[in-house]
Amino acid sequence: MKKVMSLLVVFALIFSFATVSVYAADEATVDSEAILVENGFSEDNIDALSETVKEELVQALEENPDAVDIKTTVLEIDNLAEVESFLSYTDQELIDMGADPDAVIAARRELEEESNKTEAQIAEAKNVSLAEAKYFKKAIDKGHSNYKNKSYKSKKSENPVTASGSISTTKLTYTQSVTNQSTSTQPKYKVNLAYTWKTVYDLAVFTDEIVAGWGGNLNTQSISSTSSYYDWGSSWGSFYKSQAMSKVETPNAGIEFKFPQALAYCNLWNNRPKTKTGSATFTLYQTKKQGYDTKVISVYCHRVISLSSASIGFSKSGPSIGLSIGGAWDQSPQKATTIGY
Repeated sequence: MKKVMSLLVVFALIFSFATVSVYAADEATVDSEAILVENGFSEDNIDALSETVKEELVQALEENPDAVDIKTTVLEIDNLAEVESFLSYTDQELIDMGADPDAVIAARRELEEESNKTEAQIAEAKNVSLAEAKYFKKAIDKGHSNYKNKSYKSKKSENPVTASGSISTTKLTYTQSVTNQSTSTQPKYKVNLAYTWKTVYDLAVFTDEIVAGWGGNLNTQSISSTSSYYDWGSSWGSFYKSQAMSKVETPNAGIEFKFPQALAYCNLWNNRPKTKTGSATFTLYQTKKQGYDTKVISVYCHRVISLSSASIGFSKSGPSIGLSIGGAWDQSPQKATTIGY
């Protein structure tokens, strides 16, 4: 009997210690997130950060808040205009713009299925009002009409369907954080760029980019990135997978982080998982301080249906840096941080 009681006491102690540890971990997480938010990091984008990056940012803020510059902005895209534009072009025309062939086929099938629904059915499926569903149907009809009117192909629709509400627009929150890790003789800065789509965007047939540039011919190291994909319906569903972004570097000037708006089908019964969150991290450095200032600038670029240029470039001259973004992108306001080198 005594042995049984002793075992029960041991189990109770183990359980209580485990409970305290979990509680303490939860409290630490809450405290860390509160520190980030208090210092300007968007609450929407906290989940986009890896635990390592989150801990590094929190530690830097606790040691010296002035060494961390955090800037957040919002990008809003027009879902109805994209639906209308998509249906105005042939599959091949969209592919020629850079769209993924399989994504084009999938998106057209989804929109044609929507066109056969009543406004009430659309409102229920998308969890929106009847008025919003009416505008969605109107955008589909306008796209079909534009397709028949070939003159549309040479210019933007003069009277695109517009409306207010969740079915019309989707918002993305974008945050740039730059941590000064320099010494008295060597400039060094840790840069993190994070995004989160607050609601589900309708079309996903292209590749999006996070673009960052800087002056002063600084070098890069420790480059990493992740985009995370989720199932979806009228709202975001369960997490599907994360994968590294591809990158294109312009030495000593900038990086383009590229990732598909949606992945291939995970199975025949589900929608194609779309990117909801993601982040990219890199370090800028030089071996010797020269006594000048430059800027780190970045922007989120969401590829839209357009005949305009999809080019992205960097223009730099000494400490000066600029980003050149073509008209085929919806872009967040550029964020800039001054750094010394």
